[in-house]
Amino acid sequence: MGIKPTFTRADIDRDLDAFREKVESDLFKILAYVGEEFVKEARQMTKADGGFGDVTGNLRSSIGYFILKDGKIVKENLKGSAGIGKSAARIALNGVEKRDGYQLVGVAGMDYASKVESKGLNVISVQADTAIINLERILDKYADSLNKIGVSMERFSDDGETVSTTFR
Repeated sequence: MGIKPTFTRADIDRDLDAFREKVESDLFKILAYVGEEFVKEARQMTKADGGFGDVTGNLRSSIGYFILKDGKIVKENLKGSAGIGKSAARIALNGVEKRDGYQLVGVAGMDYASKVESKGLNVISVQADTAIINLERILDKYADSLNKIGVSMERFSDDGETVSTTFR
C-alpha cells in the first residue's frame, strides 16, 4: 500500500508560476505606491513649505517617476502642462543605468533642478529620501510576510545597488 499523489508535476509548476506572478504583481504595486507618494509630495510642495516657486511650470512638470522592468518602462507618472518639463524628465531617465528586474526611478528632469536645490530650496531631495525610507520599510514588511509562509526574500538596502536615487 503506497501513497499516490493526486497532483502532477504540472500542477506544482502551475502553482509556483501563479505564486511568482502574485509576488511580482505585489512588488509592482509597492513600487507604484511609493512612486505616487514621491510625486504627490514633490509637486505639492510650495515655496512657503521650503520648495520652489513655479514661474514657468517646467521644473514642476519635470518631476515624475518611472517603473522599469528589465530596462523598459512599464509605468510612468509625468503630469503638467509644460511639455518641456516632461521631455526633460524622459531625458533624465536616459542617464540612468538600466538593470535587470524592477527599478523605481524618480526624477526632476530640468537641468537646473540641482541649482535650485543648491540654493536651499527643495525640489525632490526630501521626497527622494522619504521614498527610500518608505520603500525599505514596505519591502521589509512584505519580506517578513513571505518569510512567515516559508518563502525567503532578501532584505533591501539603500547601498546604491538595490535602492537608489539619481539626480540629474
